Amino acid sequence: MSIVFGDYHKFSPEVLKSMTDFQSPMTQSLHKLYDDMWRHYIKMDKQLRDCNALPYLIAPSQNYEKANIKILVCGKESMDWRHGFGEFNEDNNAEVKGLMRLYDFWINGNGGTATDNGSYGAFMNFYAEWFKYWFEDHVLLDDETLANKIKSTHKTIGCATANIIKISHKGIGYDPKLNEPFYNIFGEEVKILNPNIIVATIYSQKDKSYREILDKTLGLKTMNYDFNGNEEYRKIQVGCRYLFLMRHPQCISNRLKNLVWKDVRETISNELI
Repeated sequence: MSIVFGDYHKFSPEVLKSMTDFQSPMTQSLHKLYDDMWRHYIKMDKQLRDCNALPYLIAPSQNYEKANIKILVCGKESMDWRHGFGEFNEDNNAEVKGLMRLYDFWINGNGGTATDNGSYGAFMNFYAEWFKYWFEDHVLLDDETLANKIKSTHKTIGCATANIIKISHKGIGYDPKLNEPFYNIFGEEVKILNPNIIVATIYSQKDKSYREILDKTLGLKTMNYDFNGNEEYRKIQVGCRYLFLMRHPQCISNRLKNLVWKDVRETISNELI
């Protein structure tokens, strides 16, 4: 089975213009990273490669690449694309370029338009509605203070999404034998994407393995953070970068989503512009 990622013709010229440039240095660097990962992956025991979800292999939009302020919104792992594309193995002709095009279509394409994203899950809806739509398309209309600063400085904002764990079993999630060989991938993605803001939906201390990868990538010790009482998310400055730790969007109200979103807006307005 070959991967089918959809019909680009349905997108507007504006959306198409913002989608991935596969010849750009950033995208080429990611392609090389994923090629190396794929070569390692197909040498793993066949039992470990059974029933694995297709991973998000990031293909950054041109909006993101050209942006002065970059936001990376991170989930845990793909588990399932929710579109029935099959599994991540050589038997269905899965390959790096096709998976990056899948990301480009479903995340840059559908994530850049208000139509045909009804199959998005809670995390992707959070990314699309609260980040990509708003910061890339509506900030100049809905936030006068930030809009004035953007206009006066001629700066732009771009968004991308990633997963802390790159490869996961469908519907199961973390498996150390499968995941640990690829712990470094997220750190390399962050180096290449160079975001100013990272929003990570791994608030719970139960998410130990994900937090360990985040700590290693950013030089933090978030495993020592205890989220008790009224603290619903945490903002951490790491050098000139800002990290927001929060619960998964499926587990929180719009009120909390709004709190995080508002804090990100204020951080951009007060710290990054």
